[in-house]
Amino acid sequence: MKNKKLISKYDIVHVYWHDAAMHGTGQVVFKDVKKYGIMKGHVTGWLVDETKDHVTIAMDFFPAQENNGEDCFRTLQSYPKSGIEKIVKLKTLEIYENK
Repeated sequence: MKNKKLISKYDIVHVYWHDAAMHGTGQVVFKDVKKYGIMKGHVTGWLVDETKDHVTIAMDFFPAQENNGEDCFRTLQSYPKSGIEKIVKLKTLEIYENK
């Protein structure tokens, strides 16, 4: 935006992931064990942190100008990159000062 200061910029992403799965605590006969496997999932949210080992996604975002001067996030989830199949950037949100 022309003549306005950029104060925050975050990507909204969709992550395809897989991880270990819990299959309950009951008994399972050996022939049925092969029916189980890993869990595959999807998450969409604000990409708030990315390192060489993981990404952290937030479900809720509260911009600084509406929240005492600091960007805040809620419902954070971290995913190990070893379990991420793909990250798709859906949109980049840029927030400018209200002057």
